[in-house]
Amino acid sequence: MVEQCLDDPTEFDDIMECATSNIFGIDVVAQKGDVLWIIEVKGQPKGGYYEKVFADGILQIMTRMTKLSGNIHYGLAIPNTDMFVPVARKFTRDDTGKERPFMQPLNLSILLTQEDGSIELLGSR
Repeated sequence: MVEQCLDDPTEFDDIMECATSNIFGIDVVAQKGDVLWIIEVKGQPKGGYYEKVFADGILQIMTRMTKLSGNIHYGLAIPNTDMFVPVARKFTRDDTGKERPFMQPLNLSILLTQEDGSIELLGSR
């Protein structure tokens, strides 16, 4: 796993070759075999604005989408809270509960994170 990767991780066989920064970059890049996860992470905002924080995170992860492949997964990690979950579910599913058509082709997931480190995935897997 690499934090704050400055490079395009899809260009490396080994993500450990990514240059890193203490200030900016892709929040988390993880690799197991030929499967790559590129993840942006958003925390609990102070003073609300959950929709804006979520939208900013989606825009960030979309700017990281340099290649679409079944082995490259893109994700937005957010806290599994009563304020974020409705926003995430509305983004990933329509009113009938069907997954939105852009999730699978983009290999995009929303990762709902718990304080204990467990994760629930919404969207493409």
